[in-house]
Amino acid sequence: MAVSVEGGSLVLRTEVGNRQVAAAEVHTCQSFGFGTYEAAVMVPALNGVISAMMSYVDNSRTEIDFEFEGRDAAALHTVTWTSSDTKEHSLHIHAAAFPGTWTRLRYEWRPTGVEFFVNDLPVAHHRGVVPSTPAHLVFNVWPTDNPEWGGPSTDGAAVMRVDWVRFTPITVLPAAASSDEKR
Repeated sequence: MAVSVEGGSLVLRTEVGNRQVAAAEVHTCQSFGFGTYEAAVMVPALNGVISAMMSYVDNSRTEIDFEFEGRDAAALHTVTWTSSDTKEHSLHIHAAAFPGTWTRLRYEWRPTGVEFFVNDLPVAHHRGVVPSTPAHLVFNVWPTDNPEWGGPSTDGAAVMRVDWVRFTPITVLPAAASSDEKR
């Protein structure tokens, strides 16, 4: 089964064999907007596979990505999109490999930018391309077989685990009263 719950964790599994593959994906039915998105994930290490946590809607009208390449165990790509042609990308090389360990991912999406965190440490802040349309929260693992993105396919299984997920919408504070109103 491509998507299941095992031991209390969401499990996404893809099998690669003889260049035949299946992807695994789950997404929320509801769209969410500005706020804080958090999850604890364990990503796989299999050449030719990408695993991701993202917000996505309408052909990348809004897309905010944490993407892990199976071919590079310490690389994390953070990307914001407002169309399939308009993006801002950052590459973070982590001090340790991501696969096999629980990693806390968080992005804070505001009208002024998106800030990305790994285990509560900031890794990127995008201010140039900032989506604004509410989107679905998505977790997926999928094969690429692309030497430039993910790497050539390797036979085997890739399993992504999600232990917990949380969304906290932005709380809009009332505007500060002007000095005339305070009198």
